[in-house]
Amino acid sequence: MNEEVKIINTATPFLRQVSGELPRETRKAIKSAGWWLQQDLKRGIAAGAPGGQQYEPFSKLPTKLRSINKSGKFKKVRRSNKKKPLGRLGSAVRYKFYSDSIRAVVGWISSSAERLGSLQERGSNTTITPKMRKMFAAAGILLSRKAELRIPKRPTIQPEYRAKAPEIPVYVEGKIMEYLRKAER
Repeated sequence: MNEEVKIINTATPFLRQVSGELPRETRKAIKSAGWWLQQDLKRGIAAGAPGGQQYEPFSKLPTKLRSINKSGKFKKVRRSNKKKPLGRLGSAVRYKFYSDSIRAVVGWISSSAERLGSLQERGSNTTITPKMRKMFAAAGILLSRKAELRIPKRPTIQPEYRAKAPEIPVYVEGKIMEYLRKAER
């Protein structure tokens, strides 16, 4: 998970009392909150603005490129005009419920998604090697001698947590009350 995010116990006195008296409903509410945050984060990534913080613009690479396949021959590649922010990383956002501590963690769950997501979040500059320059040239993109590939910072997890933190206790309380009303019927 992202080291920059601090989890603070924002449980209200009501939630503390209910968690001891109604553990099943509390677990369900925490799982629901994890799912809710996961879905909101995915929507934010798809919109290019998780937590309301807009990403920097994405590259304007052409849609028709050439690429080198495994046998060393060139092949034509057609890229989609519709670019998804962070590519497939948006679908790599998950929540995980920990029953021992009754908590849900939302973020990049797999190690590869965490590695790539963290790279996108902190940004980086990569020096272009001669081999990379040749591959870009073969694809029809000429780079200057001193060119670097720049991945701008695209904060994702932390802005979402900051935006939703005040709403989480209210959401969990609402879910518990909803479960209690259903149980009364």
